[in-house]
Amino acid sequence: MTKKPHVLIAVPTMGSINTLLVVMITQWIAEAYNTKDYNVSFYPSTCVSPVDRAREEIVEEFLKTDCTHIFWIDSDTVPKKDALRKLLDRDEPIVSGITPIIVYDEERKDSDSNGFKKRWNCVGMDDKHVQPNTGVRYIRGAGGSCILVKREVYEKMEKPYYKFVYEDEIGQPRTVSEDIYFVMKAITIGYKPLCDTSVIAGHYKSIFWDL
Repeated sequence: MTKKPHVLIAVPTMGSINTLLVVMITQWIAEAYNTKDYNVSFYPSTCVSPVDRAREEIVEEFLKTDCTHIFWIDSDTVPKKDALRKLLDRDEPIVSGITPIIVYDEERKDSDSNGFKKRWNCVGMDDKHVQPNTGVRYIRGAGGSCILVKREVYEKMEKPYYKFVYEDEIGQPRTVSEDIYFVMKAITIGYKPLCDTSVIAGHYKSIFWDL
């Protein structure tokens, strides 16, 4: 008999979680209870920094449980209600949704956006940021704001799972965030991460970034 998925919803946080995300997590717990299709647990880290340390701590706790998947969501990110089920139905070791992120463009500093623009947080095999509703894509980079990972990935991967990297393998300066580091490391041990571009999460900063 196939084991029923048991998902640990993991939220690295410095002490606060967006209210709408709390509502969404409550809905996923209720759906799991009512459908009996999967189980859900919830683990927010509390005031652990930097974020790579928080993610490492959460994975250590995750591996002590019988959970089959970990669903990473940033505390200021709000996926749609169907996000968890869609990603679970893919039945892939690593599958991400997409989240808009805010970047500063010096050339746009005098525009209505005061220099800020939106881009999406997954990078395809062509090194371009993937766009919403363009299918299921293989990716070579993904943020950790809305991504589902099977237990087997962490069991096969050596520590650290998450780490900020400030130089490349030949010592040249290069900044890689802890979540991108994880995806790159997973690729080196044989995994092929996917992005389901129909799973679109909102991102709350001083304004709400969505489609």
